[in-house]
Amino acid sequence: MGTIAKPNKSKSSGGWSRAQIGTSSLVLIFTVLALVIFSTLSLSSARTDQRLAEKNAAYVEAYYRADGMGEELLRDVNRQLEEAEIFSGTDAAYLERIRFLFGDRADAGQRLLTYGIPMGEEQTLLIQLRLLPLAEARQTSKNYEIRAWRVQNVQEYQVDDRLPVWDGEAIE
Repeated sequence: MGTIAKPNKSKSSGGWSRAQIGTSSLVLIFTVLALVIFSTLSLSSARTDQRLAEKNAAYVEAYYRADGMGEELLRDVNRQLEEAEIFSGTDAAYLERIRFLFGDRADAGQRLLTYGIPMGEEQTLLIQLRLLPLAEARQTSKNYEIRAWRVQNVQEYQVDDRLPVWDGEAIE
């Protein structure tokens, strides 16, 4: 009977099993570390996207609320202009009645009505209507033309110039 050879278990011979365990452990550690970093970055990006989406939703909601109020305003203005048209015989009397009805919102010289509907702290929906002359208003169902319907900033934008930025000239 032959003898079976036993593997050498001396400390000096490293063998393949030890090298494979160390390499696979390092690969596993780096893989887990990379996954943790990418998941953290993904979470941070998702939170930023959510805040941006919420801010955009609030802006859109404020705009459409102001837009709806503007449409109601147009209906009321047109009704008042139709009443002024009925009770006025001349264009001058029509403009005088408009000045009386709309007060400081009316610019009879330029035949304009101007309204601002707040959309929040920083913006307003500007609605500007050009009034038709009396003869033309009697021929149409609307007594105005929309001259402006736009979002306008309430506050002036101020550039922050506190940081010293090089403007291309030599530094003294």
